[in-house]
Amino acid sequence: MAVSVSRMKKLKFNLSRLLGFIRALVKNRKSFVGICIISVFIVFSLVPWAFTPYDPLKDTGLAGSIAAPSWAKIFMGSEGYCENVIVVNDPGFNGIGSLDEFSLESTNPSRVHFGYSSSVGYSATGGSGPGCLFVSYVRGEKLRGAENVTAVVEKTFSYPYKVAPERFTGNIACFVEGAVSDVPVKVSFFIRKEGEENFFIIKNETMKVVY
Repeated sequence: MAVSVSRMKKLKFNLSRLLGFIRALVKNRKSFVGICIISVFIVFSLVPWAFTPYDPLKDTGLAGSIAAPSWAKIFMGSEGYCENVIVVNDPGFNGIGSLDEFSLESTNPSRVHFGYSSSVGYSATGGSGPGCLFVSYVRGEKLRGAENVTAVVEKTFSYPYKVAPERFTGNIACFVEGAVSDVPVKVSFFIRKEGEENFFIIKNETMKVVY
């Protein structure tokens, strides 16, 4: 019984010392500000998903080198700053509605058809999703020799900043089926400023034949 009473007295003494220490810190403005700053960093480290949609471990290329934080424009204005711009809203083609954000054109609409496929997608590690946009070419029975046909899949997006971006990043997967060796399929990816004729070529590649 005496041991239990001694422990209770010791516990009360330690609690009173802790409360006294907290009161002293709160009364001192500098120490109180320091505690608040440390507490903010602790909260950021424990629940980072509450403040940003990005994963610091899995997401790559979130900003350019030595980039200012997005909140800097609140104090310094938006001049000279730019932020990340998501060009394609549904890169995984999770439904037929994902085609609505693209402009689909061809030089021969009677032979070239665009559509959505839910059974073919790029599902490898880091892939986009279950579906895809397909481009089919119907060769006429009376057609002899090769025919040059161009199909254009275009996405127009807004870039509201005056400064140039640090970089463009993205992944594109193509699957060619049913072609013949003497009629190659050439795929080009480019970025063009609206109203200008100059193209910034990202990739030019003649696709391999898959039977």
